Amino acid sequence: MADSEEIKTFVEKVIEMRRVQKDFFRTRNYASMQLSKKLESDIDDRAKKLLAKINCELDAKEAAQPDLFSEVQ
Repeated sequence: MADSEEIKTFVEKVIEMRRVQKDFFRTRNYASMQLSKKLESDIDDRAKKLLAKINCELDAKEAAQPDLFSEVQ
């Protein structure tokens, strides 16, 4: 599975993104909006990579398990 450091970093980035978004909606500051967009893009990329890694690991686990109903044993 994805390592705990990778997951921790992802969660920390999400928390940072939400903090910046809240700041933007409170102040309507242009710099906050720019940072928010940058963080959103980073989070989207990280989420796709993390999900791909998890799916790949799950597929590998499924492939390693024998099929109960296959004719080849």
